[in-house]
Amino acid sequence: MLDEDVVAHKNFDLRKAGSSQLSLWSSGIPRHRRLIKLCLLLVSILLLRNVMFAESLPPISATISFSPTNAGRIINPAFCGLSYGKFMFTNNLFTATNTPLLNMFSQISPGLLRIGGNSTDKTCWGGLSNLPAVTASQIDAFAGFVHALPRNWHVLYGINMSVNVPTNATAEASYVANALGSRLLGFEIGNECDLYHLNGIRPTNYDYAQFLVQWQALASAITNAVPGWARTNSGIGWALTGPVDYLDSGDYALPFAQDEPRVISMLTTHYYLADGLSSKSTMALLLQSDTNLPRAVSNLAAAAEAARLPLGYRCDECGSYANGGSPKISDAYGSALWAVDFMFTQALNGSQGVNFNGGEDDLLYSPIGYNESNVLQARPELYGIKLFSLLPQGSAIPALISLDTNINFTAYGVRQADGGISAVLNNKETNISVKATINLGPNVTAATVLELTGPALNSTNGYTIGGAQINADGSWIASPQSIIIATNNQFALTLPTITAILLRPLQIPQLTFSRQEQNGGRFVLSWTNAGFSVQAATDPCGPFTNVTDASPYVVTTTNSHSFYRLRVN
Repeated sequence: MLDEDVVAHKNFDLRKAGSSQLSLWSSGIPRHRRLIKLCLLLVSILLLRNVMFAESLPPISATISFSPTNAGRIINPAFCGLSYGKFMFTNNLFTATNTPLLNMFSQISPGLLRIGGNSTDKTCWGGLSNLPAVTASQIDAFAGFVHALPRNWHVLYGINMSVNVPTNATAEASYVANALGSRLLGFEIGNECDLYHLNGIRPTNYDYAQFLVQWQALASAITNAVPGWARTNSGIGWALTGPVDYLDSGDYALPFAQDEPRVISMLTTHYYLADGLSSKSTMALLLQSDTNLPRAVSNLAAAAEAARLPLGYRCDECGSYANGGSPKISDAYGSALWAVDFMFTQALNGSQGVNFNGGEDDLLYSPIGYNESNVLQARPELYGIKLFSLLPQGSAIPALISLDTNINFTAYGVRQADGGISAVLNNKETNISVKATINLGPNVTAATVLELTGPALNSTNGYTIGGAQINADGSWIASPQSIIIATNNQFALTLPTITAILLRPLQIPQLTFSRQEQNGGRFVLSWTNAGFSVQAATDPCGPFTNVTDASPYVVTTTNSHSFYRLRVN
């Protein structure tokens, strides 16, 4: 920190340090103290220069490829999701008229909205045990919000377990099922029941066996009384899920899958890397690979598969750091790059999706920032989710990466039905770019490029995807930023620092220009790729304006010269 006597001189010019303009020398301070102050000043300026103008290191070369024999894991279309606590029912966030929030959700469609969190066990239908009551009017307002979402959004709804009784649980589930209708994916009972012995909800000797008996009592009441249980209706209707573990080690989840394979349809746990209140919870730690995560996800997915659960395993609540997150980390741009890695790690190891925690209140890791019912901004995690949502349908496949030097760089692929591969490259280095070559399949000769980037890892604004921000009203106006062409089936591109790039195969359209008698002898433009539209200009250098995105296009000329081109949508 600079000494306040020096900072006060706002017109200080280092090049004139010996002149009268540097009042440090004429301030009446003893000579030895003046020298110390000047040395401190010079050191501070040099440190500031190093921060502001950190020299970039030479780029690292990377070769990325994908095994032709690895079929990968099919990505659930509703892989993306958000999770909110039931306390959110009290602040009018979820209403049919909250257009900005509806637009934010629409950016990552299709998706799953989970209502759960700690407030699942701190609220209760009917206000049992003097807990804040979940009311019919709250459910009605929430249902209005859900029905205003795109039709490919569904809901996983949490029921209190801490104080509940079967008749009360049934009453709430019945009302919710009727209000949400086909938008209801299912119910979960309780929240992070593996922590009940630590958080005061149950005695310290509470264990899985006691949990199972209590869970079964509530589950049985719901399945017997609420119409539409999928297990008794040829798989159509609402499902039961659980056990909503806090730990992804599977202490409750693994035996639960074995004990309830005919009752539950989806196995669920949560994930946070570490405690957000700890000084050890840094950005550097967040962006390192969690070496325990792939094995944990794989074990849970395997347990769901062995139990033949129709909906598999899902991480239905997650965030960077627990306890609300860490400032300038959980709410900063670097968390977007973390979210990309996290989602792919889940997908590659068999997870059917993730629900990022929106909070019980506006927490640091909330993908969408809000103040009561007012949406404030799209936070970095939403940008990472958005990038993942832009992937085509297909199977997640691991990348084979060869690097000159080991750096914080990851890559992933999605194999599409036509054999082409979309890829995501994620460079988390702050001063090393990556010169990458990549093969996206034998028949892929062109690809679109879309970037997720930001000013710095700890920036809380200024990040973009596709060259544009997701606005506070939920709108996003962007498109692929460039098209690259392969040479001998190899794409070459440079990945800037702290940037993730989505590459999607592009079929180069064949453009036909012909005269058709059935159109009065007029010229007709036809092209083969619906992902392109026609633009026209009166000069070959433009400006070009959009004409149509529907092929064929009948040309109507009003000038002696007209020029046409195709533009990727």
